[in-house]
Amino acid sequence: MFAKLKKKVEDLEGSDLHKLANSISFSNMSGAPEKSPSSNSIKSHDNFAASSQKGSTTSLSSMAGTSKTDETDANIATEKKWKQRLLEIENEWRVKVMVQEHEKEQVAKDRDLLRQQKRKMEEEIIELKGYQDKCLKIEENLKQLQESNKRESASFQLLLSNASVEVEDMKTKDDLLQKELNKKDEMIKMLQVQLRLNEEMHQNNQSSDIEGNRHQELNIDRIEQENLHQKQKETEEKLKTLEETLAAKEGELQRLQRHLDQGKSTLDTMTTNWQDEKTHNLSLKDKIAQLSEERDRFVVRNAELSQQVSLSQQQQQRTEKELLVLQDKFSDTEKENQKIKLLLSDAEARDENSERTCKLRSQIAEMEAAFSEKNKTIKLQQQRLSDMKKTLQKELKNQNNDADSLTVPTSASSSTAPKSPILSKSPQPVKNEMDEVNFKYLKHVIFKFLTSREYEAQHLTRAVSTLLKLTPDEEKLLKETLEWKMSWFRSRPDLGTGQGAMYIPPTH
Repeated sequence: MFAKLKKKVEDLEGSDLHKLANSISFSNMSGAPEKSPSSNSIKSHDNFAASSQKGSTTSLSSMAGTSKTDETDANIATEKKWKQRLLEIENEWRVKVMVQEHEKEQVAKDRDLLRQQKRKMEEEIIELKGYQDKCLKIEENLKQLQESNKRESASFQLLLSNASVEVEDMKTKDDLLQKELNKKDEMIKMLQVQLRLNEEMHQNNQSSDIEGNRHQELNIDRIEQENLHQKQKETEEKLKTLEETLAAKEGELQRLQRHLDQGKSTLDTMTTNWQDEKTHNLSLKDKIAQLSEERDRFVVRNAELSQQVSLSQQQQQRTEKELLVLQDKFSDTEKENQKIKLLLSDAEARDENSERTCKLRSQIAEMEAAFSEKNKTIKLQQQRLSDMKKTLQKELKNQNNDADSLTVPTSASSSTAPKSPILSKSPQPVKNEMDEVNFKYLKHVIFKFLTSREYEAQHLTRAVSTLLKLTPDEEKLLKETLEWKMSWFRSRPDLGTGQGAMYIPPTH
């Protein structure tokens, strides 16, 4: 944007305004170009006075008419030059006003950008805190699920052990019943054999008493055989019942085993998810810490930039007031030039050119010296404003860098370092103003350093060491002292003893 303004100024105003555009880039402009109109006008008046004096001393009587026509032509030419120069100055001031408005808009945009970034950081911190709460809830749910899974696995193990005991008991009972059944079968077989033998004996025996006894024994054997068959049937039914119960227990055991396997897979899945959430939570905590550090750096940077902007605005206001004063002096100088013209014309008419001309020349020389001093002052103020503006723009561009980029005074001093020859010729008031600005900035940084917490003061150690021109050892000692104050278990740094101590020892 500034390059386009420079090109427009060069196209419109020519070489003099080209010098003006070079001087107003990246800064608020002052009225430096006023030197050329005033000095040129004074030189033109000087030349005119010299020519008029020369003409009047050679031949006043013979060339009176010619001198009058030359004087009128010179007056018309000078009036045209002054009008043209006034138009150029008006155009220059319009360009200055445009540049100042553009710079104000740029500063406002930079402030809005910083506020938007701060708002985004606060929203991200709130969102990260929400994620952290969710992770804590997930951890609690996972702990509850682990406890319930432990309880279920314990109950399942108890059921499994009870079922295995019951199965073993049923197996032993089944074996006993099977053995008893085998014994009964053997007994039945023996009784059948005996019955057959008894029948054979009965056929051979002819006695009725013996037959009656045999029949009774046979009936008893049949009854016993029927009882044995009934017991065998009951034993078989009990065995079937036990087999069915065993199959049901085995099915229940398989179902519980599947449920246990599902619980284990669910527990493994939840454990994996918990580990993922835990790592994500740790990364979110690190990001929260980084964002809070960046927010603190932005707060410190915003305060420093606000201080710089206020100082630059004050400097700009002072420069504008000085420019108004110079404009008033310029108008007064024009009026004095008109008076000088009248005095010169009266001097030519009255032939009193020698003494008046010397006085006028001395007055013109004094005015030229005053104008040159004012122009030097204005140039120095322009240079100071441009350096301050460049420093502010660099700080706004480097606002996302690390906390080590807080050395605003070093950039300002480095930007003004190549112009030391100009500053060596500057007047004493400008130097005092520069010292006052540096003192205000130093006071602001040290006051902020003393009133901040240890964590915030750590980020200001570089700026304080730069402003106070501390050595690297002193800067390191300052950082170690702040870290000792923030820590619980750190040892106190070596601050010296006796007259060379760098701290006030406590009184007991």
